[in-house]
Order: sequence, then C-alpha cells, then structure tokens
Amino acid sequence: MTLPNFRFGRAMLSSVHKNYHLKPENIMSYSRVDQLPLLTDQLDGQLSRLFRKALQECGIWQDLEEEGPFTVFVPADQAMENVGGVSFHELSPGALKQLVSCHIVRGRFLSRDLMEKEALEALNGQLLRVELANGKIRINESRVLFKNTEARNGVIHYIYPAILPDEWGGRQ
Repeated sequence: MTLPNFRFGRAMLSSVHKNYHLKPENIMSYSRVDQLPLLTDQLDGQLSRLFRKALQECGIWQDLEEEGPFTVFVPADQAMENVGGVSFHELSPGALKQLVSCHIVRGRFLSRDLMEKEALEALNGQLLRVELANGKIRINESRVLFKNTEARNGVIHYIYPAILPDEWGGRQ
C-alpha cells in the first residue's frame, strides 16, 4: 500500500482510506541508531578477539544481544593476554565473569557523557572512576584509546590496560 503524505519518517493516512492501518512492526525506523549493528556484531574486530571470547565463555555475550543500552569498555587484546599477572587462558570461569562484568555499564555513555561523570557502576557493582586528564579520558587508570564505537544497543570504548575487579585487590 502506498502511503499518502509520507515524509520524514512519519506516516499519515488519508481520511478516504479509513480501513487501512499500519502495524507498528511494519513501520521502518529512520533513526540513525536503529540502523546500527548490535554490540555483539561490533565486537567482531581484531582489537577485541580475546574479550569477545571471554564474553562468550562466561555467558555475558547473550546479555549484550538484548535491548540494553550498555557501555562496554573493551580492553585491547594485549591487555587481555596477561591480566593481573595471570594468563587469560588460566582464569577460572568465575574469575573470567568477574573480569568481564567490571568492563560493562548499564546505559549509553558517549565520551561527552563520560566527561560529565565522576564514576559509573559496572555490572558487578564495582564503581569505575572516570577522570579527564590532559584531554584524555581514563577509567580506573585505563586509558581510553578508541572511543564512541556506536551500536544499536550501546557504545564501545577500547581501553588499555584492562580494569581489574576489586575482588582481585587491583585498582587498575
């Protein structure tokens, strides 16, 4: 069916066709964010190979396929290879889940939003300090290397080094 007066993402039906109606699931979204891939699709790059594997092994991968929004601080692979003096491959499933969940925050925080925050609460309840020094954003002493990789259900910031869970006694 062609829609009269269809412009700028809004549909208006003529009073002549009172029997026609649109179902919400059939209306395409014109929002830029709605056209983006999911967080899990964005994490297919080379920078996040080990973090993606950790997400899948501890079961948080499925959570990132949900509506969200989430902000994910993804450590570069070099940071994941040796976390807190332990090889990534030697971590137990529980330790892996602790590590991954302290890198994820509920809510969509672009870099401009981070600059206005002092702290964020990670999925595991840990408070992540947000600092702005010399025009660079730091999350618990980790430098934000690449920022604002947007996804439909959140945003990704790549960091180095990895954030250590409070349970490990590290403040990194």
